[in-house]
Amino acid sequence: MARKARNGSKVSVSETVVSAGVSAAQEAYVSALTGGLTESATAIEKIQSDIAGLNAQMATQVANLRTHRNQLQTLGVTLPAIPAAVLPLIADQAETTPVRRGRKARSDKGVARGAYGSRSGKRKAVKPGVRRPSNEMNLVDTLQSVLKGKQMGLDDVIVAVRKAGYKSNSPNFKVIVNQALSKDGNPFKRVERGIYTAA
Repeated sequence: MARKARNGSKVSVSETVVSAGVSAAQEAYVSALTGGLTESATAIEKIQSDIAGLNAQMATQVANLRTHRNQLQTLGVTLPAIPAAVLPLIADQAETTPVRRGRKARSDKGVARGAYGSRSGKRKAVKPGVRRPSNEMNLVDTLQSVLKGKQMGLDDVIVAVRKAGYKSNSPNFKVIVNQALSKDGNPFKRVERGIYTAA
């Protein structure tokens, strides 16, 4: 009976040692998971903060770009090339209509607003011989016809539009075409960056 008791005591000690080992391993595993979770949460929080800061910088630069572009257009200066990926960010309702250039600023010296455009109004005369090209189809319809069943980059689209007979004297024709392709409601789809097709 005493031997059984001693054997029983030995079994009990062994079980206790095994149980303690399992408990320590589990505790270490849980601790590692907890540390990993905390580290990931902290990293996500930092990324979110960085994104918010970048979005704020983006908004500031977009506003600056719009202001500079509008001022250059008002002065009648040819705009430098703007990356195609940036154009949709600065597109707005005012851009859907080409800006009229060469117009003198209105004067408040005794000229009524309704006088502009009349024979007595002080308006800069149109240069003789300069006429706006006439086209059988508007730009959107022409773009739709050349892109139907095809995928093209912006430069190829412009070449195709001109080959289709569309004429424009605008020095910013590339910008106008890109706006037409990117404008909501127009029948075009961007397949990938800088590549378009007719929807």
